[in-house]
Amino acid sequence: MAQSSETLPHEDVGGTRCGVVVGWVHHPVGTGIDLTLQSAVSAEALARDQVNSHHFLMTRNQALLVANYLLDATGQTIPRRRRPSLLRRLFKRR
Repeated sequence: MAQSSETLPHEDVGGTRCGVVVGWVHHPVGTGIDLTLQSAVSAEALARDQVNSHHFLMTRNQALLVANYLLDATGQTIPRRRRPSLLRRLFKRR
């Protein structure tokens, strides 16, 4: 008899663990980044605070590539910074 996903730490689908991202945090580590993703296998698991954490250590370049990929995949772009107006630049405090 198969166990329900409620008793498993992750739902296994063809040898791959599946879950829904419910949060993340990152911390600088030396010259890289520790990205912690939090996931839950179902809304019921999330309601019971059964949240799994996964740490990914990556270089800053890898983090940039992941960020760029996610921006492209979602059709998003980074907002361009507007150049300060001429008046603001002229009256800038030094």
